Amino acid sequence: MDMSVTKRILIYFLSLALWVHCFGQAFALPKDSYLQRPSIESLEASPASSDSLEILSKPQLQAMFISLAVLYRSYPANSDFIFLARDAEYLYDMAKLIFPKQERKRLHLISLSTSLSSHPRAIDLLNQKLNNTTSESLVFVDTGFSGTVYEKIKSRLSDSYHQRTDLFLMDSHSPFYKGLESISSLVYIDDLEGKAHYTDTAKFIEESQTGQLYESSQKNSEHKKALALENMSSIKHFIESNQLEAKFLDYLQTKRWNIDFGDANKIALDIIERQENCLLCMKESELTLKLNALKFEIENTLKSPSSKNSLDINLFEIGRFAEYLDLSTLENLYLKMLSSSNYKNASAIAKLIIPRAVIQSNIDILNKIYNQALDKEDSTIIERIISNLSSASLKTQKAFEYKLTDLMFRFSEGEYEWSSAMEVIREELLPFLNKVRLRRVHDSYQDFVADEMGPMLCSKSAKASD
Repeated sequence: MDMSVTKRILIYFLSLALWVHCFGQAFALPKDSYLQRPSIESLEASPASSDSLEILSKPQLQAMFISLAVLYRSYPANSDFIFLARDAEYLYDMAKLIFPKQERKRLHLISLSTSLSSHPRAIDLLNQKLNNTTSESLVFVDTGFSGTVYEKIKSRLSDSYHQRTDLFLMDSHSPFYKGLESISSLVYIDDLEGKAHYTDTAKFIEESQTGQLYESSQKNSEHKKALALENMSSIKHFIESNQLEAKFLDYLQTKRWNIDFGDANKIALDIIERQENCLLCMKESELTLKLNALKFEIENTLKSPSSKNSLDINLFEIGRFAEYLDLSTLENLYLKMLSSSNYKNASAIAKLIIPRAVIQSNIDILNKIYNQALDKEDSTIIERIISNLSSASLKTQKAFEYKLTDLMFRFSEGEYEWSSAMEVIREELLPFLNKVRLRRVHDSYQDFVADEMGPMLCSKSAKASD
C-alpha cells in the first residue's frame, strides 16, 4: 500500500477517535456525584410516611440488623468492612449507627457496578477510600448473590491484600460463598435491592480538581432522591426508637440476644447459632489441616475415571482456598470436570481461573474456557472473560479481539438470546473492542513515526549540524 494512503488512514482513525471523545464530552448527560450522598448522621430520624414499594419495610430493617450482628461477630476485630453500593449502602448506613464508635472509621462505602469494577482506576479509588489501612483483613459486604464485583476487584488487589480478603453476603447463590440461609425466610433480598437509592448505578470514576477520585452516575430523579432520604431517616428512627445501638453493644459483650424482634427472633437466633468461623479467623494450624485435606480430595478426584458422570467436589472449599491452589491445579480440575460431563462444576471452577489466567496471560486455558462457554451458551462465563480482559495485556486482548468481534456480530444477527446477561455483555464488549482497536491504531501510528519519520528527522538533524 502507498505510504501516503497509509498515513491518511491513520490520520483519519486518530481524528475520528478525537472527534468521538470531544463530541461525547460536549453532549454528556448531567451526572450525580456519589460524594453528594448525605451521611445518615446528618439526617433527622423519622418513620417512613410513604407507602411506596421502594421504601424499606420493618422486616427488611430487622434483617439488616441481624446481618450486621453476624457480620461483626464473624471477623477479626481489626477488620475493614467495604460495603458495595448501591445494594449494600443501607447496610452501611445502619452500621454507621450501631457499630462501636471507635471502629466506625473502618466502614467504607464504594459504588462499583459490574462493569465499573473493571475500570482502570477502580483499585485507585478503593485504595483512596482505605487510606493505607493496616487492618488484618478486608471484608467486602453485599446483599447478594454471586460475588461478581468482589471477584473482579480481588483479582486486581496487590499481593499484600490478596489472602486477607473475604466476601460477606446476606444471600448467596454461589457455591463459593455462604449466605445467611435463614434470612430468606424473613425477607426477599431481591426486594431489598429494589429500593430507592439516592444516586443511580455508578457508571463513571472521575477526579476532582483536588485529585480526589469519586464515583458518578447519570442524573437521578428528585423523586427517587426524596424516597432514598426517607429510607435513611427511617433507618435512623428504627435504631433510635428501639435503642438498638446500646442493645447491639450489649449483644457483642454478653453474646446474648436480648432484642425483641417478635417472630424474627427465632430466625436471628438460628442464624447466630449456625454461623461458622470464616477463613480469616482460622488459626494457621487449622488452615493447614483444611488445605491439606482439600488437596488430598482434589488429587483423588483427578485420579478418578473420567467416565464417572457423578464426579463431584466440594466447590465451597475450593472457592475459600482458591488463592492457595496453583493455577495448574485449577486448570486440571476444570478439564477433569469437562471430561466427566459435569459442566456445572467446570463452569464454577472456570470463574476462579479466569482472573488469574488473565493476569498470567495464559491464553490457552482462556481459549478453552471461552470455546466451552460459547458451545454451552454460558453467558456468565463470557461476561466474566470480557470483564477481566479490560485489564489484560495487549497480547491477550488482541488474541480475543476477533473472537469477540464475531460474538458481537452474532448478537446483532440474533443468534444468541441471553436476555439476562445481554446488557452487561454489551456494556463491556463494545468499549473493550473500541479500546483494543484504538490501541492498535495508536501502536501502528507510533511504528509509522519510528520507521518513516525517525530517519527523516535524523537526516535533517545531521544537515543542521553540518
